[in-house]
Amino acid sequence: MESMQSSRSRICTTVRRVNEHPRLSEVIGQSFREWRRSRDLSLEEVAGAMRDLGYRWSVPRVVELEGGKVSPTIGLLVGLLHIMENEDERSIEIAELVPSGSYLVEIAPGVTVMGSNLRDFLAHATGSLITGSKVARHNELVDRLQTERAAHLRGGKWTEDLMARTLLLYGLADERAARSLKIPLGDFLTVATSLWGQSITEERNARAPEGASGQARGRVTRDLIKDAREYMSQVARA
Repeated sequence: MESMQSSRSRICTTVRRVNEHPRLSEVIGQSFREWRRSRDLSLEEVAGAMRDLGYRWSVPRVVELEGGKVSPTIGLLVGLLHIMENEDERSIEIAELVPSGSYLVEIAPGVTVMGSNLRDFLAHATGSLITGSKVARHNELVDRLQTERAAHLRGGKWTEDLMARTLLLYGLADERAARSLKIPLGDFLTVATSLWGQSITEERNARAPEGASGQARGRVTRDLIKDAREYMSQVARA
């Protein structure tokens, strides 16, 4: 839904410290409001459709939903998806209520996940939870990037959105690669984002055959580190 995607610009957290993030109820409420307005449906029409399904809803309840004040229970989602499917005359998944992007959403007290991962998870793919400690680490890296002035390493696929995602989803392979290249981790993640649009951990997993041995994965990682070293040499010569 294009209208739901437009909400991403207001929710998305780019390369900056993550101090506050929307609750899942707020994300779903905002997405549903975008959908309702794009179909020219009134608050009363939504409330009436919910009442037809047996829900004791009124206009104020719809306002609360769109304001993020109604918990996204299974019962609520069933009703919303039914209304959306009847209006659009097509099958709709819960994932369509969660805009994709590199923003954090709180799915339970103290538990956050990236919007893009949550959307994938709801669409029967994989999801990666971002814990409070990971958020703290993300903030620390952002602070370092600001002081280390790694802007000269940006190029290729680098965007703020992709960099934010890399900062949150890097793995042990990235830390080892940074040590191998003798550069700060933040600088290496900037290089990785410029080259592959993601961390070396994710790029290695994408390139290594499914079920590959540790030795095979190691070879892929070494090749990627070689690419990173060459990229840095090119930047230095520019």
